[in-house]
This record gives sequence, structure tokens and C-alpha cells, in this order.
Amino acid sequence: MKTPRPCLALALLMFSPIAFAQAPVCDVTCAPDPGGAGYDNTVDAMTQIQNTRGTETVYAPETAGSQLLWRTFSSSQSAAPSRSKIVAGSSTYSYSIPIVSLPGRNGLDLNLALHYNSAIWNVNKSSFTVTFNADRDFPSYGFRLGYGFIESNAPHTAYTLFESDGTKRKLTGTNPTYSSTDSSFIQFVSTTNILTYKSGTRVFYQQFPNNQTTLYRPVKIEDTNGNFISISYRTDTWAQGQEIDTITDTLGRQIVFSYDATTHELLGIAQGSQQYASFTWNNSYILTYNFGSWTVSNSPANNSVQKVLTGVTYPGNGAGYSLIYGGWGIINTIQFGPSGGSVISGSVSYNYPPGTTQQLGGPLFTQQTVYDGVNTSVWQYANTTTTSSITDPYGTKAKTTFNVSTGLPASVIISNGATTLRTIATNWN
Repeated sequence: MKTPRPCLALALLMFSPIAFAQAPVCDVTCAPDPGGAGYDNTVDAMTQIQNTRGTETVYAPETAGSQLLWRTFSSSQSAAPSRSKIVAGSSTYSYSIPIVSLPGRNGLDLNLALHYNSAIWNVNKSSFTVTFNADRDFPSYGFRLGYGFIESNAPHTAYTLFESDGTKRKLTGTNPTYSSTDSSFIQFVSTTNILTYKSGTRVFYQQFPNNQTTLYRPVKIEDTNGNFISISYRTDTWAQGQEIDTITDTLGRQIVFSYDATTHELLGIAQGSQQYASFTWNNSYILTYNFGSWTVSNSPANNSVQKVLTGVTYPGNGAGYSLIYGGWGIINTIQFGPSGGSVISGSVSYNYPPGTTQQLGGPLFTQQTVYDGVNTSVWQYANTTTTSSITDPYGTKAKTTFNVSTGLPASVIISNGATTLRTIATNWN
């Protein structure tokens, strides 16, 4: 494992939260050291409801009111439209930026999207502990680009599967066979490092380099007909394990990732002379947070300097996204339009509190504002320990209630004022 380096701190505030002395491992991003103090608590909480990401598991339902914001025309004509989704339970938002979509054989398409989720603080309510970037995001905090990874939790004979959109699934069982617990029927065999989906598609994993013995990255995806996607990674001494070098499919098409030789930041994604996307960065973002009496474990210091992704541009037409940060390391505004998003054709923003405002547990927003180029609309959000609610601009409210013991959604009540429009109850076996 790399020797961790402390992140640069500009100042220590008098009200800084309690923190473990263990420093995170840093390069472009900082992530917790798997051997650090308290890391078992961090892993235990990864798949709990307050830390859910993505919307591909029953533990992370998408709330009513998620919007199709605008259709983008990237270098790939078949790229999907951008979407803003609210993840019930964690009360965070997800956002996807299309990069490339190439149809493949038998439906094994070569798709790449930059998936963002604002749940970048892992919250353990039992130990009153928070950890920054426990999900080991790539290429920047909150983002997933590629095909995810698997992390083992040896003390509890379990694994956590991190998928391409940020969805997390817990895998439990008896060595060497582990299965998903969310009715997705996914199986992982630890002696072969092969994960199999219900469809029969298999994903082959290998251990991360630098003696990171609990982390596994995908190197090949293969369907039941033998069609495949292979992934290779950078072997530079600075690489932490997820820095993709190339992606190649059955048809021989190869996607290449390029990085800055000095800062190691992702600069672009291309196929031959076809440039799909370019990326811009801020290397002097100040990370501010205030969790009060809660313990901040295995994380960068408050007021430390971080590198963050600030823009995505489609070179073919110059359109793109501008990413604007508030406190906590969280993006609170996303703008889309010509000139890399500097001319606004649409935007979505969230009213996260300033990083200096005390939050016991992860910071939450209460309002989402969407601008479609003409009109501005506002959605209101509220949550408790067992419910998550959203009210649209017309006053219609959707309230999701969760089972306290399982974390699964138990009911959804849709109402307007005092009138209940629909009640949906869910029973689980």
C-alpha cells in the first residue's frame, strides 16, 4: 500500500470536529486508508440507507419528481439525456453526464457516463462517525466513471459491490460464495474473483496494485455469447488503482483515457482521432466542513486544499457542463450550455448549508431549483430518520416511509394539500 501523505491544511479552526490521526491516501483524490483506525466502522455503514447512492437497488429508490433536465448533444449522437435524480433515504441527488454510447453485439454496449452523487460523506450513526470519500470516487469526489470495484469486509465475511453508477450492493455468504441481499441475484466467488449477474453476464476482477488486498477492480465483462469489454489500467507509480487506460470491446473499438503528466488529473476521453470529452479542474478548492461533536475519521483536514473536477466539454460542438462547489466538497450547482456551460442553457442547484454551519451527520439540502432555459421551478424536500418527502412546484407531495429494521421502502403516499391521491404499500419477504 502507498505511504499515505497528509493533505495540506491552511488553518485549524477552533471548532474543528474530533478526528482520528490516521491520514487518508491522496493523489488526485484522497480516500481512507483501509488499514486506518476505525475503518471497519466505515465499511459497515457503506450500504446503510443514509449512504445509498445510485438507484439500481431496492434500498435506494428514486423519489417522485426526478426530472429529465435537458437533452445534450455530445460527440456520441446516441448519448442519453442528462437527468437529476433524488435518492430517497440518503436525501442526496444523483446526476448523469453522458460521455459515449457505442452499440455492441447482443446488447453488450460500450457505454460511458459520468455519474455524480452528492453523498460523499459516509455516515455511521452508531459510532457518530463520518468519513470523506469512503466510496473511492473516480475521477473526482462524488463521481463514478467506468465499471466500479469490489471491496471485502473480512471481519464480517462480506463484500461491497460498487457499480458503474455508484449503486452499492452488499454481498454476504459463506466462503467462497457470496450473494447480493437486495433480490438482484448477483453472485461473487472469491476464489476466482468472478461476479455473475442474473443474466449470466460475468465480470472478472483483479486485486488493486500496491498491496491493497481488500480492493478488486474489473478487467473484463463477458456475456453468455462470449462478447466482451476489457479494461486496462495505468501502471504509473502514482496510480491508485482505478485510473483506466483503455477500454476495448469485441469489435476492436478502443476508448483511451488521457491524464496530466504532473497533476495526474483526467484530461480527456477519445477513440482514435474522435475526442468525446475533455475535463477541467480546480487545484485549489478549500474543503470546509463542521460536524460538531461527531468524529471525522480517516479524512482530509478541515480547510485542506483539494483537487476537484469543475467542467466537462464536448469538443465536437463546444457545449458542456460547469460544476460549481459549495462547502463539504459537494457540487451545489450544475450548469449546461455552449462554451463549456459558461453560457447557461439550463441549470440545477441545491441549497446545501455552508461548510461552516454545523451538521450532525451528512449535510442535507431542502430545496432543488431547476432552470430549463426559460422557466425556473422549485422542489421542496424534507426527511426524518424514517421518511423522505418531496413537494413539486404544483404542491403535490410524495412521502416515502422506510422500514426501521431493514431500511427497505415500506410505503409511498402521494397527496396534494389535505387530499390523499394515492397510497402504495410494499411488503417484503
